[in-house]
Amino acid sequence: HRYGNGVSETVIGNFLNSSGYQGKIITKFEISDFNIMSAQLKISQERLKRLSFSVLLHNPDLGDKKKLDIGIRWLYYLMNIDIADSVGISSEPDPGLEEIYKKNDRMTIIEFPLSYLDTRAKSYMAFLKERTDLLRIANRCLGGPDNKFRDIDMAMEYLSMNQSFFDVALVGTLNIDHLYSLINMMKRKELVPR
Repeated sequence: HRYGNGVSETVIGNFLNSSGYQGKIITKFEISDFNIMSAQLKISQERLKRLSFSVLLHNPDLGDKKKLDIGIRWLYYLMNIDIADSVGISSEPDPGLEEIYKKNDRMTIIEFPLSYLDTRAKSYMAFLKERTDLLRIANRCLGGPDNKFRDIDMAMEYLSMNQSFFDVALVGTLNIDHLYSLINMMKRKELVPR
């Protein structure tokens, strides 16, 4: 729900509808009032053309315990009514994440930046390895919207050397040609199945 004013969800929903693809879909929400998040959820369901998917809280303020509690209770509510099959947090690296995930064992997804230019996540990597039930999604692997890597090979090499820290490498693309180029590079580094 978070990016492109819903355009990305609409594009994904149209693809899902036309292709019959049944894979895992994950979308993100910022914490707000319970009713506002639920209204945003209905919009996401319409855009994605799915009633259920995985849901992440996007960059919550980990220091605001009251607001964080609202977000986590909303995630569990979605699981209880079979809308979310799995839930978690997409966040900048923060030592507070370990405590949150220890207290909330129903949260089974975590998304965090990881790259050769941004190694902050290493501060809680031991925790990530302990929770074998976690889907660990490394984002901004090739930079990010404001940080284009000068050396893609170096970025790929870093990912290759650190595969034990993540399950999925999330990369953004500029267009379909860029996507295929990245896939080929990732295959050479054995980051995706051949």
